[in-house]
Amino acid sequence: MYGLFRRWQRAGVWQRVLTALPRHNSLSALLPYFKEPILKLPRFGIFNVHSGLLPQYAGPAAPVHTMLADEPELGVTLHVIDREIDTGPILSSATLPVDKSRSLFGHLPRLYEPGVELFLHELPDLEAGRVPTGRAQDPKARRYHNLPTMNQIAAVEVHGYRLFNTQDYGELVQRFGANRPLNEIADLSQNVPPRERKTPQRDG
Repeated sequence: MYGLFRRWQRAGVWQRVLTALPRHNSLSALLPYFKEPILKLPRFGIFNVHSGLLPQYAGPAAPVHTMLADEPELGVTLHVIDREIDTGPILSSATLPVDKSRSLFGHLPRLYEPGVELFLHELPDLEAGRVPTGRAQDPKARRYHNLPTMNQIAAVEVHGYRLFNTQDYGELVQRFGANRPLNEIADLSQNVPPRERKTPQRDG
């Protein structure tokens, strides 16, 4: 996804799309990587809901790295996007207790709920024309984590978590309007051929 995003950016796709839209006071983004022409378009800036606590869990797949560090909570941070990745001023943050009965997949949609609430909290000020005030990140506390390796992904289970289970998937599907019973979803999962797996190892 990041590769596609960057290719569109180099081709000027985002700049053409945003220039064609009415002038925005602000923009909320899912992918926190924009360059100068786009950064200047919204009057109040571009905001990102990052699925990790900043500055210590910058970079993609922050929940994976948070779980590998055996943190008791996952975090989400609302911040202003600047020229670099996950370095802009922090507006607010929230945490979600880690539940070992849930899979990694099961935590992700629950994590973005407080993230959306953080953004909605800023909307009244934006609508009133007030620019949100953020706090600068401490560069000494910053830790940038790359996309996890296959060994790191496998090590999630070594730390006592499952990557995925049908219960979490079924609850998510039912929540967003599908009427398929959980037992049917579980039956479908049994038909997926097993993948060859390496023995999980801790990186580093």
